[in-house]
Amino acid sequence: MHSKFTFIKSISYFPFRPVGVAPVYWIEPNMEYVIEANGGENREKIMLGLNFYGYTYDSSNNPTPGLIHEFVRSAREDPNISVAWDKESEEQVLLKDSKPIAYFPTKRSIRSRIDLAKKLEVGVGIWEIGQAPLNYMEPL
Repeated sequence: MHSKFTFIKSISYFPFRPVGVAPVYWIEPNMEYVIEANGGENREKIMLGLNFYGYTYDSSNNPTPGLIHEFVRSAREDPNISVAWDKESEEQVLLKDSKPIAYFPTKRSIRSRIDLAKKLEVGVGIWEIGQAPLNYMEPL
């Protein structure tokens, strides 16, 4: 079979606890598996998919997809919500009473995934481009 590109949708990680949509520590071994399965060749035709949406978590830690503007609105409207960088997932997190309630992409998280793609010598692909502010394209 011949294809021009292989798009790996490195999104929708479900660890049964709030930890982000697609933590870099999870993306990297999956991408390495695909590269190895391809004999390490044609890396430029393998695309690491970037998510432009996030997850909110209910009291049972069930994820629900959400759009970036929804997370920004929540942070602005509720003084008990703070925004932090989660080093484990390399994504932004909304905290309420020190508990993660949402994870979402930012230019910083997109940059970390682009850096991973460069390290692995693969391309990047965007999943659902219309969901993010236009300035999210700057790291690309």
